[in-house]
This record gives sequence, structure tokens and C-alpha cells, in this order.
Amino acid sequence: MEDKKSKILVMTEEVRIMISQLRKALATIKEYRCYIDMLRRKRDLFGARLIESNIHVGLFKRKIDRIEKVMKTSASGYLNMNNDSYMLKLEIKNLRRKLKNHEMCEFTITTLRQELSKTAKLLELEKARNVALVATKEPIVHRWRALLAADPSKYELHVKINRLT
Repeated sequence: MEDKKSKILVMTEEVRIMISQLRKALATIKEYRCYIDMLRRKRDLFGARLIESNIHVGLFKRKIDRIEKVMKTSASGYLNMNNDSYMLKLEIKNLRRKLKNHEMCEFTITTLRQELSKTAKLLELEKARNVALVATKEPIVHRWRALLAADPSKYELHVKINRLT
């Protein structure tokens, strides 16, 4: 019986050791479960943050794409505007040159008109002077040819010829 008692004592001791080991294992399992739950919560939190950051990344990419598109259109618009302003400057220079030429032409035309009017006045004066001179000019008769009053048509013809020369 002692044998059995010692066996029972040994077995109870082993059971106690096993129970304490079981308690330790259960405590460790409980710690691991808490740790696993904490890791799951962190994983879920990080997953949610990752999803949120992916959403933000997608939004940022869309914003960047829109901004790049606007920048490209703005850059092309800026280049077009610069080209337009350059072309307008060239056109302004051309128009100023044409205006200057036109003003010079107008000045030349007015001076030519003034000269024409002066020349026309001088021509009229010369014509009047010539008419006066012709009226006062005596007919020249060649010495060797005496025209008689009996032939008046020949005399008039001779006078007209002399006036023309």
C-alpha cells in the first residue's frame, strides 16, 4: 500500500506539476491570444490606413494628372500668347512703317499739288504774256517779197506763218 500511496503521491505531484504547467500554458495561450488580437487590431488599423492612404494616393495622382493637364494647356496657351504677342508686335511695326510711308506719300502728293498749281499759274501767266506779245508783234515781210494790198489772203497767210514761228 505504501507503494500505492507513494505512487499516488507521485502521481498527484505530477498532476499538480501538469496542472501548473497547464495553467502556465493557458496563461501563455491567453497572452498569445491577447498579443494576436492586438496584432490583428494593428493589422486592421494599418490595413485601414493603407486603404485610406491608397485612396489618398489615387486622389493625389488624379490631382497631379489634372494639374499636369492644366499646366500643359497653360504652357501651350502661354506659348500661343507669346507667339500672338510677337506677331502683333511685328504687325504693329509693319503698320507703323506703312503709316510712315503713307504720310510721306501724302506729303509728296501735297508738295506735287502745290508745284502743279504754281506751274499752272505760271503757265497761265506765260499764255497771257504770249497772247499780249503776239498781239503787239508786227508782221515781218521779207524784203525781196513785197506783198500788195491787192492780195489780202496771201498777206494774212504770211502773217500767220510768222506768228507761228
